[in-house]
Amino acid sequence: MSWIKKASDLDWSEDEKGLTITITPALLENLKEREATGENMDSDEIMYQVLEPLIDYGYEWIRPEEIGALTSAPIIGNVDRDDNGNIIKLRSLFWYPDYAITSPIGDLMEKWTVTFKRESTELEKKSVPEENVVAGQEEKQ
Repeated sequence: MSWIKKASDLDWSEDEKGLTITITPALLENLKEREATGENMDSDEIMYQVLEPLIDYGYEWIRPEEIGALTSAPIIGNVDRDDNGNIIKLRSLFWYPDYAITSPIGDLMEKWTVTFKRESTELEKKSVPEENVVAGQEEKQ
């Protein structure tokens, strides 16, 4: 099942393959202007700024160590957290596997689109690594 959301200069859709993000010509022009002034378009700060509308619609950035991932790739998804901010359930999880070669913003600037790969359904159904769960608190189903 695929659905499409739009927020100003970003469109995104989620399907079984991943989270695909597309930018408008206006945002592309803005990114090119920023690059021309010397900004590092591969920086995490730029990525967070450009993809902020996703956060406004319920996604959040997930640190790899929060889920026991052995990567430095950007990871975004939808999770349930306890009152202390610990992940207690993964609902959807997407990562950018080409992070060592290029950046999501680089892809957007070159192709107007980028896809964060959906992590396997198995991982989405697993509970969070035991060390990330607060002692005495059970996972919510």
